[in-house]
Amino acid sequence: VTETLNMSEVDGYHVGGTLHIVINNQLGFTADPDESRSSDYCTDFAKALSAPIFHVNCEDVEECCWAAKVALEYRMKFSTDVVLDLYCYRKYGHNEGDDPSFTQPLLYEEIKNKKPISTIYSETLIGRNEITNEQITDYKNSYQEHFDKEAEAAGAATPIGEVCETIGRFKLPTPETGVSLDKLSLIARSLITYPNKFTIHPKLEKILTKRVETLENNQEIDWGFAEGLSFGSLILEGKNVRLSGQDCGRGTFSQRHLLLTSYDGSGRYMPLDNLGEGTGRFEVINSTLSEAGVLGFEFGYASFAANDLIVWEAQFGDFANGAQVIIDQFISSSEQKWNQLSGVVLMLPHGYEGQGPEHSSARLERFLQLCAEGNMVVCYPSNAAQHFHLLRTQGKLELKRPLIIMTPKSLLRSPQAASSVDDLVKGRFNPVILNKYGNEGETTLVFTSGKIFYDIDKALNDNKSLNAAVFRMEQLYPFPEPALLEQLKDLNWSAAYWIQEEPQNMGAWTYIQPYLEKILEDVVVYIGRNPSASTATGSGKAHAFEQQSIIDALMSELS
Repeated sequence: VTETLNMSEVDGYHVGGTLHIVINNQLGFTADPDESRSSDYCTDFAKALSAPIFHVNCEDVEECCWAAKVALEYRMKFSTDVVLDLYCYRKYGHNEGDDPSFTQPLLYEEIKNKKPISTIYSETLIGRNEITNEQITDYKNSYQEHFDKEAEAAGAATPIGEVCETIGRFKLPTPETGVSLDKLSLIARSLITYPNKFTIHPKLEKILTKRVETLENNQEIDWGFAEGLSFGSLILEGKNVRLSGQDCGRGTFSQRHLLLTSYDGSGRYMPLDNLGEGTGRFEVINSTLSEAGVLGFEFGYASFAANDLIVWEAQFGDFANGAQVIIDQFISSSEQKWNQLSGVVLMLPHGYEGQGPEHSSARLERFLQLCAEGNMVVCYPSNAAQHFHLLRTQGKLELKRPLIIMTPKSLLRSPQAASSVDDLVKGRFNPVILNKYGNEGETTLVFTSGKIFYDIDKALNDNKSLNAAVFRMEQLYPFPEPALLEQLKDLNWSAAYWIQEEPQNMGAWTYIQPYLEKILEDVVVYIGRNPSASTATGSGKAHAFEQQSIIDALMSELS
């Protein structure tokens, strides 16, 4: 409630005012009001907005109607929030079968003697000579006949089966998602084209100009630039793109710059929202600091904007734990529970770089544990082109599921993770990427995912005598079995390893082990950090030692 109230006047979340109706039973399950809050009224939070609050006795039907009418008129006139606090009671306790007299004996002794509200209002109308007993009886009989008739019809109805027949069978398609060089150039040029009175920050102007030059000179495209080009390409195709999250306009790591602030402080400008007539809309919103509130909003937005690309980015992937209730209750299970689809995208910066236990892990293992029945897609792209094509794939899907992306931090500017212009013009998202090292003889299978691939790559290039086939699992769920089998079919191998930088009880290991061992019909050996209660060490030196130990252990096995 407090998150919703706080967001009500914030750009990107303002909906023109909300009428909040509180069904105030005056109790929690068994808790009295003074055990539930510190304020006099449960609605006192709304005072922070200076919102009108109507406290109404629910036994007065006409006053309830009057208050609701005035509250709605206020909302319509002023486009702000208003609260209707309906004071009532639960006659039969918390779940209609509970005995509330155990904890509130005096209150429920009073409630037991209460007449039904229908009786109270009927007696009021009769006392005012506005209706007769006979009319009331006729009304009751008429309603009861209607209910009985509808109940009978419902019992005889033929079930329609699954509303969404695709549940449990969803596979992420990988269509061609390349974009022509002309379109990429148009998008890139828009990033350095500003209104006449807009003054760009001199340092930022150099950064953005250099990005455009990398495209025009056919140089490597970094992660942030590829992402912007992906968004822009969808907008040119008529798709709307909405990106929200803490500091996401600039980007936590100053990698994005899709919401520009004038150097003289006179205003803001979004280049991708100015790509020309007939294009989609672009929104980038620096959100409030409530992960649960904002992700809940974006989940709902994506549910009803099914053709749009709706993205929520955590400042660090670790902070997604503040939205765990939304992830558990809605993102992972709304389709199975309610046939409610949502194509919301979560971008979660993840990776072990010595920044400590609060800035290292997006808890990949939690998302994978929630995966079943094709309910969502979990990916860990390792380069800019993969990220580009993955976002475009999601944006072009007609039937979307939630997409969880482990995004990088140090790789954002790393030349290793940059991609060629040709990789954006052609191609698609690849669920599995195979790199071969050594000669063509018997090899060792090395499976991994994410940033640590580049440590493995360097070590193998420094030891060219070692044979290895390294598989980057870019898509973790749905498990890309066909793509993996295709890559495996011509390999003669002797042993298989899974390498990760997360502790053994975290990351993808416990999820992916049975999949790999089933396909290979052999044991897969784990190499990575030991099990840990904390996601990461807080010591930079300890981190570096652990990271190198993982690579050393792999090299020892391959030797």
